[in-house]
Amino acid sequence: TTEIYTLSLHDALPIFIHPIHTEVVANIKGRDEILGLLFSILALHTLFYKRAMYLVLGSVFFILGLFSKENVITLLAIFPLTLYFFTGNSLKKIILKTLPFVITAVVFIIIRTKYVGFIGDRVSGDILDNPFLYASFAEKYATIVYVAGKYLSLLFFPYPLSFDYAYNQIPIVNWSNTMTVLSFLINAGLLIYALINFRKKGIIIYGILFYFITYSIISNVFFNLGLLLGERLIYLSSLGFCIVI
Repeated sequence: TTEIYTLSLHDALPIFIHPIHTEVVANIKGRDEILGLLFSILALHTLFYKRAMYLVLGSVFFILGLFSKENVITLLAIFPLTLYFFTGNSLKKIILKTLPFVITAVVFIIIRTKYVGFIGDRVSGDILDNPFLYASFAEKYATIVYVAGKYLSLLFFPYPLSFDYAYNQIPIVNWSNTMTVLSFLINAGLLIYALINFRKKGIIIYGILFYFITYSIISNVFFNLGLLLGERLIYLSSLGFCIVI
C-alpha cells in the first residue's frame, strides 16, 4: 500500500501568508523564487504516479525549476527522501525513479557551465560582493552559523524585515558571540533529532530535513553567494518550516 500525505488548503496556509515572503512577492526579482518553488512542487507531485510518462513530465518540471532558480538543484536529495518517507518503494525503485532527475540536472549544469560558468566559480575582491573578504576562517564559519540562526528567528518571528542586508547590515562575528553558539546548538539539535528519528518517517522529520537540504545551497558553506542573508533566498526552504508547523 502506498500512503501519500496530502495537504489541504488550510494545512498549507502558512506558506501563503508568512510575512518573510513579502520580498519575493513584492519584488519582480522574486519571480524566480516563485517559479522555482512552483515547478519543484509539481515535480515532487509526479513522483507518486506509476506511469513512466509522469517521470518524463517530472523531469520537464524539474528543468523548468532549475532554469527559474538554481537552488532547485537541492531537490536531487529531496526526491529520494520523499519517496522513502511517503511510498513503499524499495531502494532500487527509489534510485530508478530519481535517475531521470539526475540526468536532467547534469544537462542543466552542462548548459549553465557553457554559457555563464560553473556555480560558485567567481571570487570577488569587492567587500560589497564578498562579505567574507576580510574575515578569518573561524570568523567566516561563525558568521555562517549566526546567519543560520537569523533565518530561523525570522521564520518564527518575522520582524523587522528588510529587502537589503548589504555590507555590515549583519556584522562578521566570532565563536564567542552568544547568538552564534545558540544558533549552532539549535540547528545542530534539530538536525541530530531528525537523523536519529529518520527511520520513523514522521512528517515533522521530513519537514526538518527538507528545510536543511534546501537551505544548504544558500548557507554560504559550499560557495560564496556574495551576500550573507536575503529573505527571498529562504523561500524554498520555508516550505520545510511550514510543513513542520
